Amino acid sequence: MTPIQKLLRRHWPFVLFLAGAIVAIAIKVWPWIYRADWTGFGVIPVDVTTSNPQIRHVQIFLPYKTAWDWIQLVFVPLIVGVSAVTIDRRLERRNKQREEREQQVRAETTTHQQRINDLRVADRQREDVLTEYLNAMSDLTLTYKIASKPQDDTGWSIVRARTLVVLERLTPENSEATLRQNGARRKTLVIRFLIESHLLNSKEIAVISVDDTASGNVASVNLANANLADADLHEVILRGAILRGAILTRANLTKTILEGADLQEADLRGTDLSGINLTRANLRGAKLQQADLSRANLRWAKLQQADLSGANLHGANLHRTNLYGATLTKATLTRACLFRCDLTWANLTHADLTYADLRGGDLFQANLYNADLSWSNMTRAKLTTANLTGATLKGVTLTRATLNQANLYEATLTTNVNLVDAALANAELEGANLYEANLTRADLYGANLKRATLTRAKLTNADLTHADLREANLSGTDLTNTVLDSAILRGAKHTTLARFARAKSLKGATMPDGSVHS
Repeated sequence: MTPIQKLLRRHWPFVLFLAGAIVAIAIKVWPWIYRADWTGFGVIPVDVTTSNPQIRHVQIFLPYKTAWDWIQLVFVPLIVGVSAVTIDRRLERRNKQREEREQQVRAETTTHQQRINDLRVADRQREDVLTEYLNAMSDLTLTYKIASKPQDDTGWSIVRARTLVVLERLTPENSEATLRQNGARRKTLVIRFLIESHLLNSKEIAVISVDDTASGNVASVNLANANLADADLHEVILRGAILRGAILTRANLTKTILEGADLQEADLRGTDLSGINLTRANLRGAKLQQADLSRANLRWAKLQQADLSGANLHGANLHRTNLYGATLTKATLTRACLFRCDLTWANLTHADLTYADLRGGDLFQANLYNADLSWSNMTRAKLTTANLTGATLKGVTLTRATLNQANLYEATLTTNVNLVDAALANAELEGANLYEANLTRADLYGANLKRATLTRAKLTNADLTHADLREANLSGTDLTNTVLDSAILRGAKHTTLARFARAKSLKGATMPDGSVHS
């Protein structure tokens, strides 16, 4: 509040009285001012001669000042004065704001520069800490020969204490990205030193954690091609770590956090990875033969060309995991979640996929030779040109699945197999066992069903145009509204005219006795 506003609020009765007095005086004085000639408010009498002979002279009264005179006298100077004051105030305000901004920028620049200097000093101190640690550990390793001492030796306690302290001191807090990367680099040097000195296998050292994600900017520790065979990394945090080409055979990774880690071409053969978190990890080309990945979390992980032969993936979460071209020969995938998983060109020969969730999965050109898919859910799965030769599909759900040109030679699809709305155009089903299979509205155009067992199968509204059903077993098969145009039924077993009468169309079909239906 301005001083004038404060004065008016405090003495408002006096101000009101003074204003009234001024107005009263002005009303009283106004007539005198108006009649005075010097003020310019009065009028000037002017005699005017007219053409009227009866009225020759007329006196009129003109004001001393015209409207234009008043504008020139009062309003023009007033407008100029107000404009000048307004412009002056705006310029003054703008200059003041510019000065304030400049002061703020100078202060922020000084503060930032001071912070950078402090961080650089701290970074140099951490470098000194690392050098001191490496020197001390070298003495313990070479002089005291700690690697040959028993685990309860005092030297091990010193190693453990020094390691934990140095790792804590090497972690920069609230620092710049470059300094965070320096901290990660130094941690890498510490861990590599322990690895190469054979000091990392001890449970006393296994509590080392590498996690620089507190500020949301990961500074990944680089352990590429490191030899961590048989290492005890129980509960170690290696989130985002670079372990490309690392050897981790038989390493203890129980409860280790490897979320987002780079494990491309890493050697994890026979490693226990049960229950591990590998969300979004990169395992492209990794060696995982005989590895235990039961109940592991592999959501969105990259496993292209990875070798998982004989691996245990029971109950593993492979939601949207990329397994393009992966080798899963004889792998155990019972009750695994493979929802919308990419298994294009994957090798699943002799794999156990009982009760697996393969809904929406892409198995284009996948090799499922002799694989066990009993009771699995393959709703909307894409199995175009997949090899299912000798596969067991007992109780499997293939609703709206795409099996065009798939090879199901001598496959077993018995006991409540659900193939409703399935696409099986040109599929290879020779000798397949489809006992009691539900093929309602299935597309079997041009499918090869020679010697197939369709006993009590349901083919209601199915399309079997140009299908080959030679020597197929049709005992108890439901052909209601089935399209059998140009189908080959020569030598089909357990057929009756009454059963064919329920078909929707038999135009051009070759009947069991060799005759062509008109």
